[in-house]
Amino acid sequence: MAKKKSKDSEWIGGVVEVKAPGPQGTTFEVEVLVWLELDTGLLVGQETGERGTTVAQAGEVLRRVMLSPLVGPPRTPSRIRVAPADLAQVLMASHPELEILRAPTPELAELAEAMKEDLGRGDEGDEGPSLPGYLEAGLEPAAIRSFFGAAAFFARAKPLQRIPEPASWFSVDVPAFERNDRLVLMTGREEASPGLIFLDSPADLDRYIGACEAEASEAQLEYPPHMIFAFRERDLLSPDEEQALVQHRWPLADDRSYPQLIGLSSHLEPRAVDAAELAYAEVLLLALTQLAGDRAAEKAWQAKEQVERSISVASATGTVEVIIRSPADDPGEVTVEAVLDALFELESEAEEEEPDLEAYAELEEELLALFLESPEAEGRQRVNWLPLLFQMNGATFGTSVLSMGAEAMEQLLMEEFPRAVSVGPELVPELFSELQDFYRYLLSVAELPEAEECLALLDDQHAKVLTERMADPTRFGPAKAAMAQALEHWSGAKKGSTPPKTKGEHKKPGKTGKKPGKKAGKKKH
Repeated sequence: MAKKKSKDSEWIGGVVEVKAPGPQGTTFEVEVLVWLELDTGLLVGQETGERGTTVAQAGEVLRRVMLSPLVGPPRTPSRIRVAPADLAQVLMASHPELEILRAPTPELAELAEAMKEDLGRGDEGDEGPSLPGYLEAGLEPAAIRSFFGAAAFFARAKPLQRIPEPASWFSVDVPAFERNDRLVLMTGREEASPGLIFLDSPADLDRYIGACEAEASEAQLEYPPHMIFAFRERDLLSPDEEQALVQHRWPLADDRSYPQLIGLSSHLEPRAVDAAELAYAEVLLLALTQLAGDRAAEKAWQAKEQVERSISVASATGTVEVIIRSPADDPGEVTVEAVLDALFELESEAEEEEPDLEAYAELEEELLALFLESPEAEGRQRVNWLPLLFQMNGATFGTSVLSMGAEAMEQLLMEEFPRAVSVGPELVPELFSELQDFYRYLLSVAELPEAEECLALLDDQHAKVLTERMADPTRFGPAKAAMAQALEHWSGAKKGSTPPKTKGEHKKPGKTGKKPGKKAGKKKH
């Protein structure tokens, strides 16, 4: 798609340095290269990298942002303003067709502070919350020692370097722990940084990948609860951790291989693991190390075949059988009929108990993925507005998109959007176009009176009314009003204008692995 050159549109670029809290009191520093569209106030692009690496990549990052901004269609600014001399030089060399201005960028200062606060960064000395150590979490020293021994065995054998990339996710069955068909995903192959992610199902793998892809936007997709295993360097340990290590003589492969096992919530909030999780991780480390030394498995992987092995390991809990399939089974293709059936089933259950909004969100995400593959979505690579509308509907009315009729949509679009969503009035046509395409798709696969009502509501008259309301500051809620004032100050916009901020987006995903329920719904025949 060709990039449209904006008339008199200035973008501001800059590097924001942030300090991130790591596990158990550690910190690490990263840089975020950001691009702000001045006349709209949109954050059109951002790229996170290790400290000292982002400026060199700025030319390529800018090219990607112009082709695929976080919000709106592809476009090219008329000029770009940056403050650092090295950043200006890189952009001038990589984009000679653009006007690059080297000048102060005070507009980024408030954005930088907001990013630090939003990402949980504090002042220079603030290292964020810390987790208790293994002993403080109530784990027995003997169990910890056994886990450390398995981790040292794993570190010395380097199985992640010996298992090929196509086999890097495993379906795992450990009957002794009643953990069947769980997944283990390999996350590192460097000598000093092998890692594992423990997930509960193929659906959780799909959710995890989707949430990772959405991090660059503000889609705020939730991660599934999971555990991570990785190694830390010994010189990063806290005094209490070092004392426990020496006192209890826990084994390490080397000073770069202190084993770290952490539980994470759907919002990536860390927690200490319990004794069962520690023992489960131990047997998995031992089993994967044995699997990596299997010559027959190596030949099968090279032939792109699945390997299934039953491996017995001696752990702190005794001899345990671990059944591993690598790569894991393909969960198969999801159909729109199955997704609709599952949503109807959930709504039926909600008549007798509280609606499961998280389950609604998962299935609606599947529905959006299927929509993006449909003829009605031809030319669309992502959806910007539908996830937000679905989320607001669930939070306000407790229903899924299938039961959202004209009355609910009118309240959300005409009342809640002007009050709470920072969208510029010029983007209302894009919003309506996306919703119209989706409801045409929904009517093509299901006979839903509610969908017909919603599509009828998305007419020119309602678009005109919403455009007026999105530009009316008297309809703004407190948070939106504060953001509008800040962006107006940055851009020098006229009093009362409403520059929008970045909104959530849903990129076109790959095939997913959810297996919805099978209850007959109002499907179209």
